[in-house]
Amino acid sequence: MGIFGPPGPPGIKGERGYQGIKGEMGRPGSKGEQGPMGLPGAMGLVGKAGPPGKDGLPGLTGPPGPSGPKGDKGDRGISGEPGPMGVPGPVGPQGKGDKGDQGVRGKRGKKGVKGEKGEQGIPGLDAPCPMGPDGLPLPGCGWNLPPESDDGMDPSLTPQQPPRGRQRRP
Repeated sequence: MGIFGPPGPPGIKGERGYQGIKGEMGRPGSKGEQGPMGLPGAMGLVGKAGPPGKDGLPGLTGPPGPSGPKGDKGDRGISGEPGPMGVPGPVGPQGKGDKGDQGVRGKRGKKGVKGEKGEQGIPGLDAPCPMGPDGLPLPGCGWNLPPESDDGMDPSLTPQQPPRGRQRRP
């Protein structure tokens, strides 16, 4: 290799080269000063109506209004269940009352069950007739049976009385 010589004359301008690749983004610069106020712009067109706003917070309670007219009577409600038993009250000033009047005598009851036969009694002093197995004088011995009554009673259970007037003696 030899020694370098002096530079030559400039060459003719060449054709335009191809577009190069975009370079990386540079660092942002510092904020500039605020410029002077510009002139007011022209009036814009009227825009569409916006959506309705949200409900506001409730306001303070106002003073009460005048009373309204009296309403009609309502329907009767259903009866409730009976309440609990109350506490017994104190005894009255008189205490126990007077005994009441005797009531009306009731109707005769139904015939009862026939009882067991009783013991033989002592013989009577003036019995004109011998006694039968039922303890009554034998029929046809000066005693008459009472007529049957309509109350369903057994005539042997009723006391028998001798007939009035003349009696036949044996």
